[in-house]
Amino acid sequence: MLFKRANSVFSKALNQWSQNRKNSASKKVPNKFVIIAEGVAGLAAREYIQSKEYQGEIDNVLFFE
Repeated sequence: MLFKRANSVFSKALNQWSQNRKNSASKKVPNKFVIIAEGVAGLAAREYIQSKEYQGEIDNVLFFE
C-alpha cells in the first residue's frame, strides 16, 4: 500500500524528513501532511483517505489532471 508498509512512499518520505530535520532548527514532527498528486497517485491517496485505515494525518490533497 501507498501508506502502510515499511517501504511505502509515505514511510520513505517520513524517514527522509526525519533524517533531514537534524540539520534544521525545527525538531517537531509534523502531525498533518499535504499531498500533491497527479493521475493514479491521486486516486491512491483518495482511496487511502476513504479507507478504514485513515488516521487523519493528511491535511489536504492537491490533485492534478
